[in-house]
Amino acid sequence: MTKSVFDELTQATKGLLYISETDAELTPITFAAGAIDAKLVRKVAGVKASTRVEESSLDEFFRVVPAEDKAKFAKLAVVLKRLDGIKVFKVGDEPEKQLFVVGKDEEGALVGLHTIVVET
Repeated sequence: MTKSVFDELTQATKGLLYISETDAELTPITFAAGAIDAKLVRKVAGVKASTRVEESSLDEFFRVVPAEDKAKFAKLAVVLKRLDGIKVFKVGDEPEKQLFVVGKDEEGALVGLHTIVVET
């Protein structure tokens, strides 16, 4: 039996902090079934339908990782690239935003990561 992508994300994120103007843990999460879009992440984030959502790429997600931490994030990158249709979303109107990475695993379940970023 192979490990699920969720289990692999749990292992790959141990001890990792996502760096912005704050350092935040990366938390593996599963999502309710549906389309990978702004509506889904607003619902998961628990914000109003009018809350701003910015979509970016997985490359952009990794671009902010400092050079000295690239090796630590390499395993995470391998696991995330197994997800189909992966998208990255920043949710919020304030400098502190929720960040979601969402994709479909091999069984079609929505899986990904959640963290917080601060951008002033």
